[in-house]
Amino acid sequence: MTYFGKNTFTMAYLLIKFITILLVSLFIPRFFCKYLCFQKAFYNMATMIFRVTKITRNESTCISCKKCDKVCPMSIKVSKQKQVRANECLTCFNCLDKDVCPTKPKSLGFKWMGRTWNYFTFALVAFVIYMTITLLVIYVF
Repeated sequence: MTYFGKNTFTMAYLLIKFITILLVSLFIPRFFCKYLCFQKAFYNMATMIFRVTKITRNESTCISCKKCDKVCPMSIKVSKQKQVRANECLTCFNCLDKDVCPTKPKSLGFKWMGRTWNYFTFALVAFVIYMTITLLVIYVF
């Protein structure tokens, strides 16, 4: 295998980096996703500028069953927050799945640009836009 010229320094650096990420990940859940993933970083920057995406919790109808907390891969305590912004959330929508929240239509919702959306519809539209832009960049530009 050839890695960037494959000299001793480069191989040592890559090995140390790999081991460090693995060891840190033992103590900080989703370390790579939270701090090193370039796609998540871009998503965070876009949502910090535009502030358009959030998962909202209605405190008056929530029964605090904490099922949404258990399914969150980012260990966000959704049941204790009024809204979850994208900079801490992967927008995986696990907390919005129909089998998670017993009072979901009343308690948890997804808002984009100030409007409540069905999360599946939003994900489908976002995927189509992403694929369209990707195909345009590949084949047109």
